[in-house]
Amino acid sequence: MAAEVQVQQQQQQQDADYNSAPLSVQSAEGLEHCSLLGGAFAMFVQCALAAAAIGTLVYKRHSEKPQRPWRVWFFDASKQAYAGFLQHLVNIAFGMWFASSGAASECAWYAVNFAISVVCGVFLLWGAMRLYTRIVERFRLHYLRSGEYGNPPSWRPWLAQLLVWGFLASGEKVVTAVLVIVPLHPLLDSVALLIERPFLPSPRVEQRRPEALAFSPSLRHAPRAPPPAPDPAQGGLEPRSASAAW
Repeated sequence: MAAEVQVQQQQQQQDADYNSAPLSVQSAEGLEHCSLLGGAFAMFVQCALAAAAIGTLVYKRHSEKPQRPWRVWFFDASKQAYAGFLQHLVNIAFGMWFASSGAASECAWYAVNFAISVVCGVFLLWGAMRLYTRIVERFRLHYLRSGEYGNPPSWRPWLAQLLVWGFLASGEKVVTAVLVIVPLHPLLDSVALLIERPFLPSPRVEQRRPEALAFSPSLRHAPRAPPPAPDPAQGGLEPRSASAAW
């Protein structure tokens, strides 16, 4: 009985020492860090969330009025999926890079990087889309009109818009990292440590958070400028809602 009481007292003392220790010390005391490329469990979570995101896009197509043709829906959805995949890869690369020079884990840095991109990236993409739309209209680049693929829909405008949107979406990440994250790296590393502190004993729980953010349709997509009314002489489609653009 006395031995059990002594063990409990030792455990309580260890917990008190852990809670009062600096975060950088706590994260290095033999605890398993959350990794973005953490094996089969991480891949399972990412595949499940990707399937949920695709299911959400399919449901959106069935609930919209008027409904887009399946080919047009595929062109629109594939552009979003492609840009989201590129952003996910950039987020993973930045999460691993920033974690390598800080005390926080890769997952915590992924979450911080994603949150900053949501705040700053929305405005960057909004400005880029405004400039993009003006250039397209100024030089009459019909293939690059957002969400318009000709009549009947052709893969050539889709491919051109796919490449441009992927470049803009991933380029926003790089600009945000250079202008915001790199100059504030020490401060943001402390914020990341505070975020992951409750999850340090359970890295798999922490691992779910950034991967769920990666496939959040409501946060990932920046506002789109509505496409101009199609010109019947150019074989344009019927006008669609701004949410269908890109």
